[in-house]
Amino acid sequence: MRTRARRPDPHPDRRTHEAELSDADVLTIDGVRVTTVLRTALDVARWLPPAQSLPLLRALRDVGLDTGRAARAAASLHGGRGVRRARHVLAQVADERTTAGGVRAPGGAQARIAGSSAPRDPVIR
Repeated sequence: MRTRARRPDPHPDRRTHEAELSDADVLTIDGVRVTTVLRTALDVARWLPPAQSLPLLRALRDVGLDTGRAARAAASLHGGRGVRRARHVLAQVADERTTAGGVRAPGGAQARIAGSSAPRDPVIR
């Protein structure tokens, strides 16, 4: 269905946004079309404020969201509303995973491999 073809009734607890989805953004589960985890993460990151999106993105990460792929997908978006915010929050969630097997150091600190060549990764000193 093309965008603007259907408008749900207004409701104070609901905000809607329409978008055209590619076949890569949608899958069918038990006969119901749903967005992929990656597409859902991108939408959450774009349309919700960080205080709301970060816990949801962490939950998606914990059930299989590839945060690096999501951050790269957000980096490839250009010029749309919420893209800058999406890049920021997805990079933040991706950075919470460490390069040392995704295990956090005690006390919630992050462990990183010294001498990383990634441009945004800090080097341990």
